[in-house]
Amino acid sequence: RPTHTPGGSSAGSAAAVAAGMLPLALGTQTAGSIIRPAAFCGITGYKPTFRTLPTLGMKTFSWHLDTVGLFAARVRDVAFAAAAVTGRDLDIGAEVAQAPRIGVVRTVRADQAEPAAHAALEAGARALEAAGARVFDLDLPPELEAADAAQPLIQDFEAALALGEELDHDRARLSPRLAAHLDAARALSCDAYDQARRVAKRGRHRLGDLFAEVDALLTF
Repeated sequence: RPTHTPGGSSAGSAAAVAAGMLPLALGTQTAGSIIRPAAFCGITGYKPTFRTLPTLGMKTFSWHLDTVGLFAARVRDVAFAAAAVTGRDLDIGAEVAQAPRIGVVRTVRADQAEPAAHAALEAGARALEAAGARVFDLDLPPELEAADAAQPLIQDFEAALALGEELDHDRARLSPRLAAHLDAARALSCDAYDQARRVAKRGRHRLGDLFAEVDALLTF
């Protein structure tokens, strides 16, 4: 289906799991390369906290953002695999002690989604509510929207350094699109990068505060 996409980037891993070719696959994410293919393919994608899974041996694109994650059919499968890889007790258990608190988030870009996406979000919220969850609308704090805007600057500044050798000495083997992107990234200033890092740090701290009030977010 050339008019469809499995999500880009780590989509090969996601599509293989969705097709039943394997029960588990690895992926990497710098922006949305785990959560997007998982959503497109209808499976579970796990983008863990930074450095929970080691990135040793990976070709760096952005050392502050690159993350190794997992794909599986169900949350329970991902939890089992993540526990095996990290040695942590990540068993989610079979029982829920209390009704989970689910915040439904419609971001500032929600108007770009098609009506079917809005209907799916609403259906998901109602299904969770019927299963016993406490579901409520939630607005993201401005620090998180600011961090989202800062992400491309951090990524691009670091990518221009991480791939500088290839850009300078092996440009012909890079795609024209990537080479042009890295050329533009070299114009980013250190001051702008440092400010973006500060914005991102505030966003992460604010997200931590948010999860004191909610167990999970439902969004698109």
